[in-house]
Amino acid sequence: MARYELALPDAALEDVVQVIDELPEGPGRVEAEELRWKLEAASRQQSPSGWERMQIVENNDSEKPEDDRGPHPDLAVELTAEGIEKAKQQGNKLFASGSIEESARWFSQCIWAAESKSVLGLPPDFVSVLRSNRAFAYVKLERWADAEDDSSSALKLNPGNTKALYRRAKARKELGKAQAAWQDVEALLKALPADATGRGDAEALKEQIAKQLTAA
Repeated sequence: MARYELALPDAALEDVVQVIDELPEGPGRVEAEELRWKLEAASRQQSPSGWERMQIVENNDSEKPEDDRGPHPDLAVELTAEGIEKAKQQGNKLFASGSIEESARWFSQCIWAAESKSVLGLPPDFVSVLRSNRAFAYVKLERWADAEDDSSSALKLNPGNTKALYRRAKARKELGKAQAAWQDVEALLKALPADATGRGDAEALKEQIAKQLTAA
């Protein structure tokens, strides 16, 4: 705290990270996480007046810089588990209605809220679904590299996310990564039950990848 008061955010951040690692779950850890978030925001301010600016921001939320309100500050997501779930449902509705770009924006804002340390205790499976949902939007938008990245992030959080595995296989096929796509679809078919709804799509994708490998 002394370094925090002395306006030394980088040094203070090192201290608080070490303290967090040693704290058990509870109110003290929550307070330390909140302080860490403030220090990380301060550290991003590179100008000499950056620390002063952060202090002003803390006193007036209307002046918060955009990066402290997510990638899409115009989309209001309440920083609670319930708020993120509600925003996710909004993204799902937009996707179902064909507003793919807008749904991707909502999923991006959800991911920011879930991964910004502002909301603690979210299960990894939930964040995996957010990443997988945005990957699906990117597939529809043919943003293949972004779809691959989001699918990989989803699988790191939940290796059993078969939807993410399918979407990564498809993205990799489109990116010309046929061998990696083949490995994904093989793993997918092993994971899916014989009567699974998505098995037909997976088998069709496998045939497409096989043709790509043959042509290579």
